[in-house]
Amino acid sequence: MKKGIVLAIAWLTILAVSATWGSVSAAEFPTRPIEVVLPNAPGGGMDFVMTLFKKYAEKDIKQPILLTFKPGGGGTIGNVYAKALKPDGYSLVSESPSSLLLSYMTRKNAGYVMDDFSPICNLTIIPQVYCVKDDSPYKTMKQWIEAAKTKKMQYATFGQFSTSHIVIESLGKIAGFQATHIPYKGAAAAMTATLGGHADIAGAATTAFVGPGKLRLLAVASEKRLERYPDVPTLMELGYPINGLEYYSIWGPKNVPDEIADRLHAIFEKAYTQNKAEMTKIAAEQDHVISVLNRKELRAAYQERYEFFTKFLADYKL
Repeated sequence: MKKGIVLAIAWLTILAVSATWGSVSAAEFPTRPIEVVLPNAPGGGMDFVMTLFKKYAEKDIKQPILLTFKPGGGGTIGNVYAKALKPDGYSLVSESPSSLLLSYMTRKNAGYVMDDFSPICNLTIIPQVYCVKDDSPYKTMKQWIEAAKTKKMQYATFGQFSTSHIVIESLGKIAGFQATHIPYKGAAAAMTATLGGHADIAGAATTAFVGPGKLRLLAVASEKRLERYPDVPTLMELGYPINGLEYYSIWGPKNVPDEIADRLHAIFEKAYTQNKAEMTKIAAEQDHVISVLNRKELRAAYQERYEFFTKFLADYKL
């Protein structure tokens, strides 16, 4: 009897210590470097967003945030790698609806689904944009579409079955043209290829290559025009009801503890709130809108995109 009481007290003590350790570890997290896997190539929107946030977050947490690039397969290579990492908050993955959702919705046996990852927080929102070389004869999206009906056009995107790919395919179905898709490993590669004359138009969630002597912006796949380009119409304004928003966000392998996920959200939210003016200005220069959503809000946003993609893929048999 006495031995049983002693054992019970011992177990209660262990549980109490474990609970205390868990809360302390969350409060003190992180105590070592954090790795963030990027399933896209360097130079694109995901790279821009993570580099921006890590700069300010590192100052607060006094630990480095290391970016590991694993591009290819529309996000599948990086996601399969990230899925197998330890769910302790020190191994994360940067995502967009293209890299996380479309990568497995459009492939058999991708090796993962959304529920294999823990939502952490969203960072920015940006629409897909469509650009031609600055010396292109097509000055408007309408002109490009009309030309695509009679000419063999090629378009570059940052990956097979990326959001940019789906937007152009959807546009072709509605407007009545077919163009050849050239997928690249990243937005920067797609834009560079178009700049070099290897594609007639490029689609990506970045305006980094837009400017005199580089690329000319023809249209935006969103509900509103970009503030920096008020003269560039949306596809909706042109009569094509297509929305190509990207949510650049952070996820972890499945089963990241809620307290660690909330701590990570707090880290990135604090980085923004304490440097709001400067970060907003830098983000706006690439047409990103900072929106630090918590894990529940992020999950809801991706669920909406999942339902949108599901309907699109069924309607257009892609």
